[in-house]
Amino acid sequence: MKRSDLVKQIETLDETITLRTDIVHVLAQQTHMTLKKVPPVWLIGVGAVTGALTAIVTPDRFYAMGLTGSRLLPLTRKAFSVGQQFGAGE
Repeated sequence: MKRSDLVKQIETLDETITLRTDIVHVLAQQTHMTLKKVPPVWLIGVGAVTGALTAIVTPDRFYAMGLTGSRLLPLTRKAFSVGQQFGAGE
């Protein structure tokens, strides 16, 4: 392969990495803005409950909890949408 072809390939890969980095940066900003909308009481409460569950639950039960959580995901989405309708997180 010629040197000029290698340079073009490197430049193309560099552009791809730059685009991906920009996308990750935008997603991180969106996540940060979303977390800023959540009341700190919710974040602290969820962290405390998670910490307590982690101390109580043995590692072999995490899989079962994950399955249960995936079943409860639609319920939590609806709960958050109802909360937004009533002005929570603003």
